[in-house]
Amino acid sequence: MTLEEWNELQRSIDFQNPATHPQAYLFARDVDQQTARHVLWYLNRMDRRVPTGLEPGAFTQRLMDLIHTAHPTSRAKLALGFPEYVAAYHLSDIDFTAGVKILTHISGLHPEPTTP
Repeated sequence: MTLEEWNELQRSIDFQNPATHPQAYLFARDVDQQTARHVLWYLNRMDRRVPTGLEPGAFTQRLMDLIHTAHPTSRAKLALGFPEYVAAYHLSDIDFTAGVKILTHISGLHPEPTTP
């Protein structure tokens, strides 16, 4: 994601905390389309209002379970090997609604959320 794309996208997002704008960009620029789709799928399992995304393989599902439950120090270690997944998941941690919107934009998918 280029800085120009980010500037355009952030105008359409209502961040809960405006201080997260710069931090969110630092994470968003490292997330590719496939990773965004996988993380959306994972987040959809916890909150059906999140767009469905794309189901990853078993290893990636377990990796996201680890990222989700990891203490910040352990998550930083996971980021050494899987920076894009930790960055994508962290977007939802710093501001869930805005993070989902950013991931949906990166994913290129604009599916309707599933119903509970």
